[in-house]
Amino acid sequence: MMTKIPNGVLSVIEILQGDQIYTLEEIKLRLPYLDLGTVRYAIRRLLEIGIVQSIPDLHDMRTVKYRMESKRRLTENLDKLPSEIVKLIEPLL
Repeated sequence: MMTKIPNGVLSVIEILQGDQIYTLEEIKLRLPYLDLGTVRYAIRRLLEIGIVQSIPDLHDMRTVKYRMESKRRLTENLDKLPSEIVKLIEPLL
């Protein structure tokens, strides 16, 4: 369980809330106030706690795309998440 929410995590969650699938670079373009390292770290933390899913790009296997996990998986992890993150993802459930 994450005790402190790293910078950028909440911003990345807001970007990924829709049904869209984004590359790391596309997420970074939507968050110009964050540097690429911060976005990369936020994605890694969200992958670790099961909020974000990575999907290989079948057209370019060097690229990975990201999206929110399924509603079922988010519901399973709800009790393990900090309250700030729960507030953001509750409308998705």
